Formats: sequence, C-alpha cells, structure tokens
Amino acid sequence: MTINTIINQHYEKNIGFYFLICKGKHTLNNEKNNLLQKQVKSKAFKSTKKIYYNFLCICGMGFNSFNEFLVHIENYHQIIDLDFQEIFKEKEGHKQGIRFYWSLKCQCGNKFSSSLCNADLKIRDGNIKISKIYNLRCLKCEQVAKFNENLLLIRFLEERFKQRLIYEHYEKTFRPYKNESHSSKKLEGHIRSLCEKCQMSPTGFCLDIIDVTKN
Repeated sequence: MTINTIINQHYEKNIGFYFLICKGKHTLNNEKNNLLQKQVKSKAFKSTKKIYYNFLCICGMGFNSFNEFLVHIENYHQIIDLDFQEIFKEKEGHKQGIRFYWSLKCQCGNKFSSSLCNADLKIRDGNIKISKIYNLRCLKCEQVAKFNENLLLIRFLEERFKQRLIYEHYEKTFRPYKNESHSSKKLEGHIRSLCEKCQMSPTGFCLDIIDVTKN
C-alpha cells in the first residue's frame, strides 16, 4: 500500500466523519426550528383565543367577580361610598336589557355556550326584578335549551344590572370611555332562527333591540 493510498483513505474517512457530524447538527437544528415554530404557533393560537370575563369595565379591564369590579372602580375610578338603595330609588321603573355569556344544555344531550344570551330587568319597588330571560334553541334538535346553574344566573344578571346602573349614575366619571364591551360584541355564526329575542325583534336581529328604556 502506497503512501498516497493511505493518505486518500484517511482523507475519505475524515470527510465521511465530518459529513456525519454536519448532518447530525443539521438534523438537530431542524428539530430545534420545528420545536420553536410549534411554540410560536401555540402562543399565537392562545393569544387569539377569546377570553370572556363576567364583568367588563368600560375602561377595558376584565373581572371574574362583581366584588373585583367594585374594588376596581373604587381604586381606579374613585367611586367611593356607593349606595345602591339610593340608586334604586332614583332609577325606580328603569328597564334594562342585558346581553351575557352563559352555558346551556338541551334535553337531547347537546351542551353549548353563547355570548348572545339576553335578559330584561327592571327596578320595581326598590328592588331588581328579572322580567324575562330569552330562550335559545338547540342547534341539533331545535328544542328550547335550559340555562345551567339557574340560581347563579339570576345573581349574575342582578349584578350585571347593578353594573349598568353604576355607569349611568356616575355618567360624568365614565364619559371619557367607550360603551360597555358586553353590548358591542357580536357572536360569529349566530343563528337568528334559534334566538327568541331575534324572533321578537322587528328587524330580526336581537342586537337591534334598544337596551335601555324608562317608564
């Protein structure tokens, strides 16, 4: 075996070893890039996922409980010494439509949620009264679905009504902000034929019914 043959074999061996190293690094880099792309896509999906808060302040802050909202308006908006009995007395006869997000279930077994649930409330004899909670029908069987947790729903609607009364009572404080976000959002794919309030609306759209009326 000549010197040239030995040198060539050694060179080819090193070149092959170098190729394997480069290939390994390239594969590792591809795996890292794929993992990074998945993480970015996952974060992008999470960032576009809708978040529903029980209580949205006009300023844009969201809260899961009415007490958290009250703490917020006291600290941030300087609403101090809030007296609901005084507001109820001032707003006697006031009527309000509330649009809200809730879960429902049908007798066929179908479960679903909607952000275009509707209810009408009013002040009568110094108390909040629920005039009507509008029905939604099931997409699968078109039967009227039932709202989950009825007692919690009633309490929630009363608190949402109080929230609206606060905005009106302290109108000057909240004037710089836009309208309440609950009322401006539309539900994609809302089927009007399954919505009782849509059926009762002269225009066929539940969003077109005026939310505020007074006796």
